[in-house]
Amino acid sequence: MANRVPAKQLVDIILGKEMSTTEIWEAVKAAHPANTMTRQELALRLRSMIRSPDVKITKRGCGPRALYKLTSVSDKFVERAEVNYRANPRTGPPDTTL
Repeated sequence: MANRVPAKQLVDIILGKEMSTTEIWEAVKAAHPANTMTRQELALRLRSMIRSPDVKITKRGCGPRALYKLTSVSDKFVERAEVNYRANPRTGPPDTTL
């Protein structure tokens, strides 16, 4: 199974900082060298944060030069991110708490 960085740890890395996807990816690699997250997976997770009503994140610019600033995340988002990840049969055993 892939060594995935949980939502809580990703939030801890980027909260309050304005960073590009490259900077976020490098910070995640530095904090969790064994993780297997690709840049595409990071972009998908950032897009999910932008679309969530439980996250306050701003995006300035577009493409690879876009800068993201995470200002707040609810506990509900962090909890649901992990439940939704475990519910996907391609990524792990199904979560029976849903």
